[in-house]
Amino acid sequence: MRVSDVVEAATSEAPPLRRSVEDIVAAAQRHQRNRRIRWSAGVMSVVTLLGLIGVAGSPGWKLWPATGPNVIASRQAEVAEPVPSASSEREKHHDFVFTFEGYPAGRLTVRNPTVVTPLYQTAKVIKTFGYGGPVVNAYLTAYRPGVYDIDAVDGAEMTVSGSRAKRTERTLAWEYVANAWAVIEVRKGSPETPTTEDLTAVAEGFRLGAASPARVPFTMSYLPDGFTPLMVFSQPLAATPGVSSTTIEYQGEYGGITFGRSMPTGRLIEPWGQSGGNPLSHQAIGLAVLPAPNPPTHTNGTSPTCSEDGLTCSILTPDGKATIEVSTDLTAYRSALTKILEGLRLGTVTDTYTWFNADAAIPN
Repeated sequence: MRVSDVVEAATSEAPPLRRSVEDIVAAAQRHQRNRRIRWSAGVMSVVTLLGLIGVAGSPGWKLWPATGPNVIASRQAEVAEPVPSASSEREKHHDFVFTFEGYPAGRLTVRNPTVVTPLYQTAKVIKTFGYGGPVVNAYLTAYRPGVYDIDAVDGAEMTVSGSRAKRTERTLAWEYVANAWAVIEVRKGSPETPTTEDLTAVAEGFRLGAASPARVPFTMSYLPDGFTPLMVFSQPLAATPGVSSTTIEYQGEYGGITFGRSMPTGRLIEPWGQSGGNPLSHQAIGLAVLPAPNPPTHTNGTSPTCSEDGLTCSILTPDGKATIEVSTDLTAYRSALTKILEGLRLGTVTDTYTWFNADAAIPN
């Protein structure tokens, strides 16, 4: 079902809004601020979905293609042209695959990864000891070969299962295959900090597996020219088809994609956006499917609602369980946001078996 079909059917007999336009706009702005805070709070953030640092031309790896997104436009270029039409020549990308699964590691448990870029994938790490029950207190990021700049990290050299490793106050990095590094990083201010033995158990338990494509609950029929996918947030497949949303590990967001106008050069010592101040913080469009507020901020099935500045637009899914939100801070692309929303085809957001491979969800 396309969002545009729902809009047409619903608006023809739409009941009066229970809230004013001003209320809806204010709620949308609050929703966007909260989402940006949530994304930036974790290692997997993109500086409110818009901050990006990357690597171009990294060595290849059989489980991750060697080619990343093309550099479409200089990061220095300012968007001044009218909103262009969707490209018929945009390359298909096959960079968004997960290559490891969650596993127990002593007093810690690694969850399935949920964030993937052409350069790395990230998973939450849960502590199972101490007070407060299981909580996230670290993140595990596996970088593809040539991406992680281990020589730029100031730490103590050690070995893990015979492989080179380096320990800092909050991280343990180890070389899991030649020139490819994985890093577990403890969250700042995390109570009951894991010991070196805890982190080493995570490193010793890490294994590569078969590539599994990232999946999202939508496909797109429109994306403005000059944008390429840079990051996918995806839920892992549930164990059984037809499962409810209670099986989804991370309730804050069902799935989403961040698109950028270019891929800058440079090696990484941490995931994109973790420290802020990135040079591409104004060059992206973010699309996300979020649990709907209760009660919803606008009537089920109405046309997209946009913030006062036009940089964030959202619409409720037909079942009222989720909000689809698209945002940018490129003012020249404001009119493209509703076109993106109206061109979406939806799966069932609470059932990952109805979702779509991220590579196939992106327009050519």
